[in-house]
Amino acid sequence: MNIANNIKFTIAFLLITFSFVANAQNSFEGELFLQTETYNKDFKEDASITWYIKNGKHRMDYSIGGKYSYSYSIIVNNNTANMYSKKEGKTMITPLPLNTTEVAISYTIDSEDKNIKLGNFICTKYNLTVADGTIEIWLAEQTQLTTESFPAFMQNGYLKIISGLDSQAFPIKIVKNDSSGKLVFSQTITAINPKIVPDSMFVIQ
Repeated sequence: MNIANNIKFTIAFLLITFSFVANAQNSFEGELFLQTETYNKDFKEDASITWYIKNGKHRMDYSIGGKYSYSYSIIVNNNTANMYSKKEGKTMITPLPLNTTEVAISYTIDSEDKNIKLGNFICTKYNLTVADGTIEIWLAEQTQLTTESFPAFMQNGYLKIISGLDSQAFPIKIVKNDSSGKLVFSQTITAINPKIVPDSMFVIQ
């Protein structure tokens, strides 16, 4: 198993959910718990993720299939953003762009179901058709988070869809299927916990 490729694949799909319009600052402080399931030609991957947030700081701790684990942090400061990780005992610093290219995804809303309970959240579920398959999105309000809560470098076409459906809501679950109905990825937030997060949490040891 190529762990590096798996990490890139997991992060790519995780970023579909968490994005925002340029330079918005997040007032939420605490942790999120997520479960993800991703597929591509070579592998299926299940991951449990703990996401810590404080101002312009983010940290994600991954456990993949109960066999592998890794962590990285992202620090946004003024007009710069850097990702910090460890590789072979060395700290790696990767600059991230704060401005991204506008991406649009055409979609059709097939159905909209309100007041759907998903864990501890009350959601509106949207079933969408896109060019390469279908998407199911569960959006919840009253979470202290919206699509304007996260850094601009995470911007992508899926954010445009979510913002168009409800700009004040937050995606609790996303399921993407290809045109044949096969699962591409599934991602679910199981808990959002406001709490004090020490600055030391964002230092990758």
